[in-house]
Amino acid sequence: MTYTPFVWLFITSALVNGGLAYYTKRYEDVPSVKPFRFMMICATAWATLYGLGTVITDFSLKLFVLNLIYIPALLAGIAALVLALEYTGTGTAPTRRQRLWLLVSPLPFLAVAFTGRWHQLWRYNIELIHHGNSLTTIVAEKGVIYWFYIACIMGITLAAIAILITSFRYRTIYFRNTVILTIGLFIPIVVGTLYAFELTPISGFDWTASSFIWTGLLFIWAVLRSRLFDVTPLARNILIEQIEDLMVVLNREGLISDFNHAAQKALALSPATIGMSPKSLSEPWNGIFQEYAVIISSSEEEVRVGERTYELNITSIYDERKTWLGRIFLFRDISQRKQAQADERKQRILAEALRETSQALNSTLDDKGVLDAILRNVGRVVPTDSANIALLDEEGTLHYLYFYGYEKYMISTEELFKVQFSLASAPIFRQVYETGEPLIISDTNLHPDWIVLESGKWIQSYAVMPIRTKDKVIGFLNLDSAVRGMYTPEHLHNLRAFADQAAVAVENSRLFAALQMEVNERKQVEEKLRQLLRAVEQSPASIVITDITGTIEYVNPRFTEVTGYTAEEVVGQNPRILQSGKTPPETYEELWRAISSGGEWRGEFINRKKNGELYYESATVSSIIDGDGRVTHYLAVKEDITGLRRGEEKLRFQNDRLNALHKITFDLMKRYKVEDVLDAILLRAADLLESPFGLLDSIEGDMLVVKATTEMTHSLKGVRISMNDAQLSAKAIETRQPQVVQDYSAWQNRLQQHDAYQLRAVLNIPIMIDRSVVGVVALGRTQPDKPYTDEEIEVMKSFAQLAALAIDNALLFDTAQSQLAEKIRVEDELRKVNQTLLFQLEAIKVLQSELREQAIRDPLTGLYNRRYLDETLERELSRAARDPYPVSFVMIDIDHFKHINDTYGHHAGDTILQKLAALLLSQTRIGDIVCRYGGEEILVILPNVTPEIAYQITERWRISFMGSTLPLGLGNTRATVSCGIAVYPDHGSVGNELIVLADKAMYQAKSAGRNLVMIWQNALLE
Repeated sequence: MTYTPFVWLFITSALVNGGLAYYTKRYEDVPSVKPFRFMMICATAWATLYGLGTVITDFSLKLFVLNLIYIPALLAGIAALVLALEYTGTGTAPTRRQRLWLLVSPLPFLAVAFTGRWHQLWRYNIELIHHGNSLTTIVAEKGVIYWFYIACIMGITLAAIAILITSFRYRTIYFRNTVILTIGLFIPIVVGTLYAFELTPISGFDWTASSFIWTGLLFIWAVLRSRLFDVTPLARNILIEQIEDLMVVLNREGLISDFNHAAQKALALSPATIGMSPKSLSEPWNGIFQEYAVIISSSEEEVRVGERTYELNITSIYDERKTWLGRIFLFRDISQRKQAQADERKQRILAEALRETSQALNSTLDDKGVLDAILRNVGRVVPTDSANIALLDEEGTLHYLYFYGYEKYMISTEELFKVQFSLASAPIFRQVYETGEPLIISDTNLHPDWIVLESGKWIQSYAVMPIRTKDKVIGFLNLDSAVRGMYTPEHLHNLRAFADQAAVAVENSRLFAALQMEVNERKQVEEKLRQLLRAVEQSPASIVITDITGTIEYVNPRFTEVTGYTAEEVVGQNPRILQSGKTPPETYEELWRAISSGGEWRGEFINRKKNGELYYESATVSSIIDGDGRVTHYLAVKEDITGLRRGEEKLRFQNDRLNALHKITFDLMKRYKVEDVLDAILLRAADLLESPFGLLDSIEGDMLVVKATTEMTHSLKGVRISMNDAQLSAKAIETRQPQVVQDYSAWQNRLQQHDAYQLRAVLNIPIMIDRSVVGVVALGRTQPDKPYTDEEIEVMKSFAQLAALAIDNALLFDTAQSQLAEKIRVEDELRKVNQTLLFQLEAIKVLQSELREQAIRDPLTGLYNRRYLDETLERELSRAARDPYPVSFVMIDIDHFKHINDTYGHHAGDTILQKLAALLLSQTRIGDIVCRYGGEEILVILPNVTPEIAYQITERWRISFMGSTLPLGLGNTRATVSCGIAVYPDHGSVGNELIVLADKAMYQAKSAGRNLVMIWQNALLE
């Protein structure tokens, strides 16, 4: 070997690149770091080998070392390509097999290089040249394989550079780091190209390995100052930059790692924010990120920022190895949607209120009922403490006639009736009367024209809407509030519709009075009818006028809205065009009898719209009589009540089913023989669901035995069917839930022997006694258009419970009958022990009572079982909702119970359960429900107990149980319990959900160290 100063270039390059490879080990879980480190390691090996080759003087050894460089040189280019693909998101990390192929890819070239003395494919005619400074280099001619090798390295590296340059067009916050990577890769490719084409100043000297000094220094600056791998594109593409949603990405350390343009603008972010904690953000954004910082799993929240509302979606980010990398916070602006929902809710309330007053307006000509309804409904759409309607008489005097809400201020209507104003003495009313425009007084104390009455001293703000008819003000709709500045122009807009309805009501009342007094004045009657026509046109009810032959002469717009027929399509037609054939003929006969005699008929029709849809109408049909008492026309006022009738039909269906179940209950409870009970169950079920096909199968091992049949299936009684064949029944038994097939004939798993019955809808319901399935009721229909509905399935689930009770009672009765027969036989043999027999009969009665008690009690602990819980839970919650009061659910679990069983035996575990049960029974009220929920879990339901009191009670139980010594035969031990609490209605309104939440709270207590009591908190779970 010989010393040359050039060796320091390669030592420096090896140190720079090797040090960088070692430093970036801390980022090994970050995407694209592994290929980057591998590239630096290859550069280090390249520089080391070339530096060693410069100091070696032996030709053969020098050539051997320099040939080894071809391995790291090619691998460095491959690593650069993988780095570019992963960093830009164009590709993913190579698989293990792909990595193996990449690692062995230089070996063919290496083999050609080491066998170069026998061919001219690589480098041949090799010469050793001596330069100054003790530097010797090797020069040679280059073969085709060598140039192919150079082209591979150049092509791979240039492909990596092209991928990086392609990503420049996004101009994201990662642009600077991408440029640094591009420049770092470009430096050695330029130097290597100059060397390959012998354009370097020293012949045969390769400066490529030394050029990695600048590449390494550039990458060091990028890692330390530009945070190359702290700022990795976890969720970056052109779509994210263009979406309007705000996107912020936090890495696994909770630091800001990425954001899109929308978030940058809304949160005032900048590239300098990258790598900073969200705590550095302005309010309220920093608080939002801190509040949801603990959430790792995906979550959806709603947050408020100033005047805007955002839907926050938090999503965790994982790489292809399921390693958690960070979270994406996506803020979607839903302010407009929220406002639209609020506006829609206001409009719906307004529409409902107007509809109610319209119904009153169309149902009577008595203005009092209509105006009272208007005042009641005004408060639904406009915030008001009280309201009134004042009307002007012919002399211009204002009279307060209709009132709402004054009773809470101890103001009687008699007192209000006495209040009168003339327009001349009331400037406010005079202004509204003259202008015809509404008025708002935000503060009555500051208004100079406000008249203070003794009964109105509490009024702080006021709104008045004129009631106009024929462009003339006839009265005022007045609103009073005890709050200053209550009313807005929007409120006045909503009031206008009520004022118009009030005007129609007053006008209707006055017209009606005039018509009654001037019935003989036909011209005046016709004039009044024309005035009423506007109200008819705007009426929410359908109005039809026909001549005496039934030919339609007029329909209002509401008729068109309901039926779909235009006025042109129906005028000249008979109303029978609406008939659906569903209305009984007797209804039409009754209608014509009533109206032909000049009377009025009220009833309902089932009609058909133009599009064929059926609808229900409530109709009032009356005769229009002229001054001579002759019927000239018929008037029909109709209201669409389809929704109401369908709701009633559904309610009637439920009542019919409940009544049927009630009758079935009494019928089944009167039967004591098992055979009779089974027959009655099946026949009742078949009648209840109108199913001619019916079987009741009992379970005997892995076989189903037909015990009861309907008339259609009588020939199948006693038939035995394998569970493997009867798959629908087997599934009902396995799942303990009803199973339904709506087209059994097309079902591939059907029983072939049932094909003769041509079954369509088939429903199988399991019958359970003490959570054990004892049989299956199979029902079937042959009609192709009559599937089993969800309501029918729910009814059958209730029926199955009744059937189970009836079978249980029948079995108990058979047992009791057998015992009674035996005792009668003993009585016949031993007449002298009659007294003993009577005592035994009494014991049987006690036994029956005990059997009922045993059915709801756990035999080991004496606590209630799950069956009793199912019977009483909903009833207890219904009572709590009605009164109302809270109900606390306490789930108790013995800690390390399996360890106690395994160590001391199951008898020890039973002893602990009994000890805990005795403690709970001694420290609970009569109305409390203590239930063995399963295994070592005990559920206690405490009615009318708040969560705080429930916590105190449960903590007392925990301490008492922990303080008791439990003899276990192998020495004494102490057991502890973990308890979870959920409360109705704070945590939920459904019993099963509250039990699940109490159970989760109990597991939270176990996770916190056991021997604890915890109240359910949603945040803990998250």
